[in-house]
Amino acid sequence: QTISSNPPVQLSPLVPPSLPPSREEVPSRLTDEPIERIVPPGLKIAPNSKEPIVGVQASALKQELDKLIGRFESTQLAARVGEKEKEMARRGDEERTVAALNVPREAGAAAMSQLNPQFSTHSPAQAIAQAKEIAKTLPQLIAQKDYTGARQQWLKAQQLLRQQYPVDRNLAQPEIRAMWLDRGTIVRAGSEKQLAKIFDRLAAAGINTVFFETVNAGYPIYPSQVAPQLNPLVKGWDPLASGVKLAHDRGMELHAWVWTFAVGNHRHNTLINLPADYPGPVIAAHPDWGSYDNRGSLFPPGQGKPFLDPAHPAARQYLLSLFEEIVSRYQVDGLQLDYIRYPFQDPGADRTYGYGMAARQQFRELTGVDPTTIKRSDRDLWQKWTDFR
Repeated sequence: QTISSNPPVQLSPLVPPSLPPSREEVPSRLTDEPIERIVPPGLKIAPNSKEPIVGVQASALKQELDKLIGRFESTQLAARVGEKEKEMARRGDEERTVAALNVPREAGAAAMSQLNPQFSTHSPAQAIAQAKEIAKTLPQLIAQKDYTGARQQWLKAQQLLRQQYPVDRNLAQPEIRAMWLDRGTIVRAGSEKQLAKIFDRLAAAGINTVFFETVNAGYPIYPSQVAPQLNPLVKGWDPLASGVKLAHDRGMELHAWVWTFAVGNHRHNTLINLPADYPGPVIAAHPDWGSYDNRGSLFPPGQGKPFLDPAHPAARQYLLSLFEEIVSRYQVDGLQLDYIRYPFQDPGADRTYGYGMAARQQFRELTGVDPTTIKRSDRDLWQKWTDFR
């Protein structure tokens, strides 16, 4: 596959980066209080402080703001479910209040803002857009050593999102009583008749949602026209078609549970009598799609699963095509993405990941540096490599 139009980049062998311990601490965990999820308590921001923002602290500011925006977007989506009529009624109340104040229409928003601190002239979409712009410029402010400005902008983004947090809406969702139905259990059932017995037990237990393991270790559990190989332990039936039918007959939802970037498994290799280091059918068919750790290993130490390189456009397109096939051919109620990440990493123990050929080449085209040569003490480059991944 062609990664770019530029001439191929000659990449040197992998060299582990130097990873000195950091003296800085990461923020504490979030609480379960909704407003605390918007204002992480572990990140103490003094708006007028001129103290330098370096290393892990700079990363924490950016990461927390990105997470904050993501949580806010998710909350807004959830709050809109079934709330259209309430929203129309609320707007009607606001218009009637503005009319009662006997002020020009264009001054209504300002008047409401004075009467009600919760009322904001920003819409949720505007708040998100401004917060994203702040998140984009935050590293630039830190690089320019405008530490006070960076802190103030971070707090501004926080306040924008806090003002638009949907505390006036019903956030309760239908209760999900779910069960993961793993590949091994499905394979052992061997037929729709035997699988029906499992669904009967789930329904009797009050389960209303089944996460049905559909792609495991690179193998789909249904006859795919996209994946290179069907799970060899499935013969003579289509478990996904049977699962959808059995779930819907019992008033249950079925969500296709799929492995995303992890596309192989030592343990599964043993079950189908393949060598332990077999990378799975996807990487076996496309070796350049694989990702590696900082020592050049396809299998991270102690983890036993090879991963795709998320930077490879053909690998990403393969996953999109595979998932599109599932949701278009089968009446699944959802798609649950598992392993949509890198393997577990521990830079302090010299264990980092993401050094696929596509990732290395693209990063070198952007910066002129092969990421395998970056030391963690080179904070600017290390941060750029972290952000790239």
